[in-house]
Amino acid sequence: MQMIKHKEFTFMIISVILCAALFFVKITGNAVHTLIGFLLVVISSVHLYAKWKKYRYMPPNPRLVDQILILSFVFILISGIASHMSAGLLIFKIIHKLSALVFCIGLIGHTVQHKQFLIKKKG
Repeated sequence: MQMIKHKEFTFMIISVILCAALFFVKITGNAVHTLIGFLLVVISSVHLYAKWKKYRYMPPNPRLVDQILILSFVFILISGIASHMSAGLLIFKIIHKLSALVFCIGLIGHTVQHKQFLIKKKG
């Protein structure tokens, strides 16, 4: 059981690094930005699917962070796709960047919560 938690924590660290890499779109280019974004979608979806059955039994604080993550994740996907389809309309870019910032902050908070859970379980 604890091994699974360490794997989840490792994937969360990878997700935080990928999330930070997404902010360097001017360096990486749009194609790499899109590829990293879809990779982050897959990692987050797999993690969410794996813990969905336990979701209703979670304490309120981690559940709130997860709800913020899911909501910002949806906004990132919709605004990112809409931004490309509308030739980069400014409102979609603003929504995309703000929701990405909220997602990164939420992902860091989620990772810290998992790390605290691992420390409590060891001690």
